[in-house]
Amino acid sequence: MHRFLPQTSPKFALLNGLVFVASLMLAASHPALALDAASLQLKWKHQFQFAGYYQALEQGFYRDAGLDVTIREGGPDIDVSGAVAGGRADFGVCSASVLRDWGAGRRLVVLAAIFQRSAAVILVARRADISSVADLRGRALMDTPGSDDIAAMLRREGIDYQSMLRVPHEGDPRDLLAGRADAMIAYSTNEPFVLEQMGAPYRTFAPSASGIDFYGDTLCSSEAEVKAHPDRVASFRTARRSRSAAPRR
Repeated sequence: MHRFLPQTSPKFALLNGLVFVASLMLAASHPALALDAASLQLKWKHQFQFAGYYQALEQGFYRDAGLDVTIREGGPDIDVSGAVAGGRADFGVCSASVLRDWGAGRRLVVLAAIFQRSAAVILVARRADISSVADLRGRALMDTPGSDDIAAMLRREGIDYQSMLRVPHEGDPRDLLAGRADAMIAYSTNEPFVLEQMGAPYRTFAPSASGIDFYGDTLCSSEAEVKAHPDRVASFRTARRSRSAAPRR
């Protein structure tokens, strides 16, 4: 009884090798596989505020657009406008302060307005001696950079924002309850929820109540980036916008 074993002829082996090498060359030259690295600098710490960017990354929308995106956490010591204008980040989550930054020589371009209305508010623990914006005069404020709408609200109420006592901002509303500051700049979508979960009464003062209505988060890049890499900029903006319409994977 004969046993037949598969045999590979030298010509067949050579053909297989050529096909394999050709496949590697084709894959290396395919633009979909050559992802373009890009970085996004957030304006604050990782939180739901930036959910659209996380979704675009995790569900592959950036990858589908040919981008390898790194999302960098922000915080009270992070100058987003400076990072983007200086080329240390390709994109950033900026605020309406980009208009003032342009006048200061930082050539930033707004690619999209993410929030049509700013969610920034001044948050205070509910107490008898602070019942209006005017009561914040002379108080200690936990501040964050780029709070132009808050500054405009205070100015309209006759308070010099620049002269207020500043306290380091760690993003924790419990600091108000501990008395580290009299008030803090917060997002109406974030910090009040923490106090509600704790059952702690609070007040918020919103710029819109004083007739101040700025855009909220904006997606920005530098003028240099837009001119040097228009395709990358367009791809990033499209991927961020398409995440709401694309099917979940």
